[in-house]
Amino acid sequence: MKKIVPHTNEVYIEILELSNNILDEFELGKRSIEAIYYKVNRLCRLSNDMDMLSLLSYEISGYPDIGQIPKQILELAIQIGRCNAKGTIFAQPVKALEEVVITNKERLKYCMNIPERERVTTSINAATSAISKSKNYIYQYVLEKNIEIKFSQLAQDVFSSVRDKVDELIDKNFHESINKLSAIYNNLQSNNNEDWSNAVHSCRRVLQDLSDVVFPPSEPRTKNGKQILLDKKNYINRLVAFIEDSSKSKRFNELVGSHLYYIGNRIDSIYGASNKGSHVNIVDKDEASRYVVYTYLLLGDILSLTDQ
Repeated sequence: MKKIVPHTNEVYIEILELSNNILDEFELGKRSIEAIYYKVNRLCRLSNDMDMLSLLSYEISGYPDIGQIPKQILELAIQIGRCNAKGTIFAQPVKALEEVVITNKERLKYCMNIPERERVTTSINAATSAISKSKNYIYQYVLEKNIEIKFSQLAQDVFSSVRDKVDELIDKNFHESINKLSAIYNNLQSNNNEDWSNAVHSCRRVLQDLSDVVFPPSEPRTKNGKQILLDKKNYINRLVAFIEDSSKSKRFNELVGSHLYYIGNRIDSIYGASNKGSHVNIVDKDEASRYVVYTYLLLGDILSLTDQ
């Protein structure tokens, strides 16, 4: 099932409330399937899920010949049990299928011979099966959407809490970086891949500035028999040295230190490629966004040590 994440908090809330309401109506069985499907229709529009919206229109209004159904919608129709490789099995809308069941159950009361009872029973079973497959498929879609939104909201809430703490640390201990962070944000809003590259370069400059503040260039030190350079150029080494000197947690040192080396090496390679006139190391906007988020979280981890 294609998942499309909505963009505003208001849409998140509406989708969550609407999906909760639809699930309740499915489970309590107090409304007709057609009435519920109209609500699912709105859920699809809010989620920008055009394929599912098209499928629902067929479920509500009925299916055309199999050759008239777009390929991507036909694949969904096969999943929902409406079609097979040979053609449309049930073209009726869900409301008509429900009426078939109701009408034939009443008719079954007056069937006088076995062949007629078998035909009516077969019709009831076939329509009931089609309704059940459709309901199950749409129910699972709504349930997945509901869980997706709940998880997204949880992740957003967690990150918002972290962001508040990091912003406070930045404002208190590293205020001069705020303009650079604003520039990073602006570059990420662009549709130009050079601006995405510039966002990563700004991350590099922020980490360099931070290293100058918390651990200015100094003489090398030896660790495990190996010389560690701590000059101006080796800003990542200086940040790791600051962490090791300031934190009492070995696990914290290992975790943040490994992230620092990974991000530092990656943004240095992007910086080097850019100086050669190449931006091939930036794959897309999502990659640039990840490095920005990683850098931002590293700022919070490192600055948290300045308050100890």
